[in-house]
Amino acid sequence: MLGTKIRVAGFGGLRLGEQNALRAIDVFFDRGYVHVNGSWITPRGQAGFRGPVKNHTLHEVPLPKSLMHDELLPRVKELLDLPAKASLQQVINAQEAERQRRASLAARAKDKGLAWWNYPVPPEDELWLFVDTATGLPVKPEMHNERWHRVRAWVEENDPGNAWPRTIVYRNLRHHAATKWFHDELGEPWEVVAQYLGDKLTTVLNHYVRAGEDALRDSVDKLARR
Repeated sequence: MLGTKIRVAGFGGLRLGEQNALRAIDVFFDRGYVHVNGSWITPRGQAGFRGPVKNHTLHEVPLPKSLMHDELLPRVKELLDLPAKASLQQVINAQEAERQRRASLAARAKDKGLAWWNYPVPPEDELWLFVDTATGLPVKPEMHNERWHRVRAWVEENDPGNAWPRTIVYRNLRHHAATKWFHDELGEPWEVVAQYLGDKLTTVLNHYVRAGEDALRDSVDKLARR
């Protein structure tokens, strides 16, 4: 599902760790978004685990309906042991049942900071959307980056007219989502973009808003028509 993962990054702007931590219960088909509530962390030389999202900022990220229903829905059905022909409502019901099950367990736990979204589940038993098929666990960043560059090289060789610049790294998809998709295409203000990215507004403004460059580009465009 690398292609689906790339599209989730390009349309949603999730960090790689947030993408790796996505589970079947984090996708809200009836609301059109994924609930970003954790990050897959891989300390050097140690086993990976699902930790908190950066800045401990939970956030919802809207995704195109085609991506949600055509690509994520079949995977969620598989993870929830539902038949391929299961209706959307059956999927939603199964997701909510699993959230409620975890919420009930969290309510009985000593740690009062637990909820359905952060109730601890052994990694091998979790409902991960994106996994390394050899381990059943989220992919290590090193392997993921190797796959990313392998795909880039394949496009360069087989479809040179659409080749990506070699300087483009996976994180560029987050930048694409913030600027080209959320802000330019959907017309969202930067405050909303920051909310979708799970970042502070000041961080987003510092990264993506360059008033001087924008003004220069606008002036050049206007002068080109005179």
